[in-house]
Amino acid sequence: MSGIMSVHIKVVLLLSAIAWHTCKGGRGDDGAIDCCLDVSHVKIPRAIVKACQVQHTAMGCRISAVIFTTVKNRKLCAPQGPRWVNRILKKCERHNTLLV
Repeated sequence: MSGIMSVHIKVVLLLSAIAWHTCKGGRGDDGAIDCCLDVSHVKIPRAIVKACQVQHTAMGCRISAVIFTTVKNRKLCAPQGPRWVNRILKKCERHNTLLV
């Protein structure tokens, strides 16, 4: 009976270690990762954007996207590639507000 219990404990520990390892990614100070789960194709006015950040799947996120932070500190997710998104990214580059 103790042999079966030992196997169960080992399986639980192994699964816990795997879960812990797969949760690692591009994290902030608190260990949390903030990712866009979906994007909006609605054009965002350049005037309301104060900062930009490009999100990649290599960061541990499900999708690639561009995160725009508005002057009211709201985060808006947009797709990578459209001309209007690239124009806002260039504005962020010029104003040194493109976050890495």
